[in-house]
Amino acid sequence: MSHDQFRRANFFFVAVAFAIPLLPGAQGQDSPKKSAQQKPAGTAKAPEAFIGTPDKIKWVQYSPGVEFGPVYGDCDKVGAPCVFQLRFTDGAKFPAHWHPVDENVTVLSGTFMAGMGDKYDESKMATLPAGSYVFMPRRMHHFAGAKGPVVVQVHGVGPFKINYVNPADDPKNAAKSAD
Repeated sequence: MSHDQFRRANFFFVAVAFAIPLLPGAQGQDSPKKSAQQKPAGTAKAPEAFIGTPDKIKWVQYSPGVEFGPVYGDCDKVGAPCVFQLRFTDGAKFPAHWHPVDENVTVLSGTFMAGMGDKYDESKMATLPAGSYVFMPRRMHHFAGAKGPVVVQVHGVGPFKINYVNPADDPKNAAKSAD
């Protein structure tokens, strides 16, 4: 192909690439007028704004040394945003577990410890000061603990469930065996 033929072919390619979006039915953003006219049936209402303050959190005991405080959302509803905080006392441990959805953790205060694996092992834990962030993909086996008092904030989407690698570690099972 000569230099002249290459330039003409390149010009044709560029012209076609810019013209395709202008064709009727081409993929792309709808005009604001069209979007306003064609709302899909059953479109969900936009979420309302939410502002939360620490004094509004209602803390409940989850397991020895760990309290749960719901912040926003519905952790049981499929696809719903879910935000909660966990408060750990010094030395509290959260045994190996996993979730069916991704988990995002931000350390708000204290020194949080996190590790991956099928059982609690301090030698495999990272030391995470306030301001640290942890992402655990769904089904990743992991465990956590606290050096001093710790508060973390967890967010994800529902259904946010805790599945213990060893079912005997589940506080619900421990409560049953104590009866």
